[in-house]
Amino acid sequence: MVGKKSKVKIDTEVQEALSKLEVDIVGVARIDNTNDKKLKEAALKLLPSARSIVVLGMEVWPEFL
Repeated sequence: MVGKKSKVKIDTEVQEALSKLEVDIVGVARIDNTNDKKLKEAALKLLPSARSIVVLGMEVWPEFL
């Protein structure tokens, strides 16, 4: 189990990484809670031991498409 000091370090590192990515929104979902069979299969095929999915969102202006 992760100790409190280790968790704080991980949280800080995650926040720093996200700020470098310049994303607008971040979400985390448990794979077990999804009803989307294709999403679940794809995630587990990529990483069989995965328990969660991290989703990053970024607004893209039509002018850049």
